[in-house]
Amino acid sequence: IQAGLVKLDKFQAPDAGGSAGTYSKNPFNVLPGDTVYYRIVINNDGSQPVTTISVTDDTPTFTTMLIAATATVTSGTVTSVTVTSQPAIGATGTIQVDIDQLDPTETVTLEFAVKVDS
Repeated sequence: IQAGLVKLDKFQAPDAGGSAGTYSKNPFNVLPGDTVYYRIVINNDGSQPVTTISVTDDTPTFTTMLIAATATVTSGTVTSVTVTSQPAIGATGTIQVDIDQLDPTETVTLEFAVKVDS
């Protein structure tokens, strides 16, 4: 028997003319000044609700925040999803999203973008 089981998948995408290209888990080459988009999919893959979830991610080394983080309910009816901390644009640091409750099969997606240092 499996109770609540939070599953995280992190994807990245290169810049494609000012927006995210195709998201993938595969690495790709970047140059100074390039933009990298990130998507973290948070899913309850279990059979019971999970409460008080906090997910954090840091801006990668040699990058700065370019596009502020957003958290979106992409499946289900999650009632409280909040980006509680993130670095200012042009800065480095930790992005944090808090979810009060994630029921089975519900999904929240966190997205942000960074710029590779010149």
